[in-house]
Amino acid sequence: MYTLPSKSRIDESKDWFSRTELYAKNKLAIMTRKGNPKQVKKLADLGRSDVRVSMPNPEWEGIGKRIEEAYRKVGGDTLRNTIMETKVKDSTTYLTQIHHRQTPMRILYEQSDAGPVWYSEVHYQKMIGHPIEYIEIPENENIKAQYYAGQLKKAPHPKAAKDFMDFLVSKEARAIYSKYGFELP
Repeated sequence: MYTLPSKSRIDESKDWFSRTELYAKNKLAIMTRKGNPKQVKKLADLGRSDVRVSMPNPEWEGIGKRIEEAYRKVGGDTLRNTIMETKVKDSTTYLTQIHHRQTPMRILYEQSDAGPVWYSEVHYQKMIGHPIEYIEIPENENIKAQYYAGQLKKAPHPKAAKDFMDFLVSKEARAIYSKYGFELP
């Protein structure tokens, strides 16, 4: 079994798979503390000098590169460079060092004011009762992820691979993904 947030990677190696399936989708959102003290309304607001941003480091996190795409959609290289260079230098953008899940912790500890994340992360934080909220990013500015699975033709345990693939697209799995904020295909 092989899973990725992009069909293009599976398509590059399509001869490896006996079956591929789209099993979940996600989109970007902006996470803030409850009450949104800095009144962040849109991605471009992350470029404001008074907003401390927690940003997944694009050097090792795929979501970081996707967020940079969204910055460019909204404000071109100017917005991307403001958030990713100018604000990194003056320490008002924090690039995560371990994982993008540092963002909710930085927001909860009031070390950052806002952070772009996958919608499922905001949904989960709200679900467990953390005092955060989110700002929706309009469709034309957003970047989406589509999660695909590929059943390997030469899986060492073919029945287990088939069973897992069947589960990923089952009603039960879809209910789980939906519960945790993912969109369904």
